[in-house]
Order: sequence, then structure tokens, then C-alpha cells
Amino acid sequence: MRALPRRASATSRKGFIAAAQPPLTAEEVARWQEHAAWLASTPLAFRRKTVPNSHGALYGSLAPDALVAEIARLRPGLRLHKDAVLLADKIKTAGQHRVTVDLGLPANAPESLPRTVDVLVQVVPADGSESGAASA
Repeated sequence: MRALPRRASATSRKGFIAAAQPPLTAEEVARWQEHAAWLASTPLAFRRKTVPNSHGALYGSLAPDALVAEIARLRPGLRLHKDAVLLADKIKTAGQHRVTVDLGLPANAPESLPRTVDVLVQVVPADGSESGAASA
């Protein structure tokens, strides 16, 4: 039986994978640009229950998988993994928050396409009252 090599094969590196794949078509590039523009311009709104007299603290938190599920619901053609949402910590207060989303572009995507997009997330108390929570 032959032993497996200790180092990663050169053909498994991202650059070699991109070189082996045909470049994206103009239609695919346009679709990725459309997804990026939609994410940048569309705020994601969530209604969550807040702790009384807490200046907008949420019961629980808003995790990346909830953001990905909302994106998938609003934009069925765009599939993201929960790791695509780049958060330092979960969202725990009502208000407006900026979140970075990695689009997960294929390795053969042109460099002109944005790799990440900043998305506005609005968390509104479920009772409808506005709070003065600071944005993260």
C-alpha cells in the first residue's frame, strides 16, 4: 500500500483550482454583481423581544444563521453558509448594525467583483417601541 504524501498536493491549492476552471461568463459575473448590489442596498429587518427597561437589550441574540436564513428567504438565488456572516459577536441590542457578509465567490471569479459586502441589519423591538440603542 502506498503512503499518502505529507504535504498538500500542488493541485489542491486555490490558484491551481482557479487556473483549471474556465473563467466566469459575463452572465455569471452580472449575477454576482447583482447579488452584491442587492445586499448592499437592502436592509435586513428583524423583530425581536426586548428586556423591559433595558435600553434595547434583546432576549437572546441575533446569530449569523438567522441572517443567512433571512437572506435566503428574500433572495432565493443567493445561497450563503452561516460562516459567510462575519460577526465579532452576536447582535444583542435593538437598533441598526453593520455586518460584513462574504459572498463566497468561486475561485475563478474576476478580481473586479467584491468579495465582501457591508449589510445593514435593523433590529426592532417586537412591541414596536423605538430604542436608542447604539449601533455595533
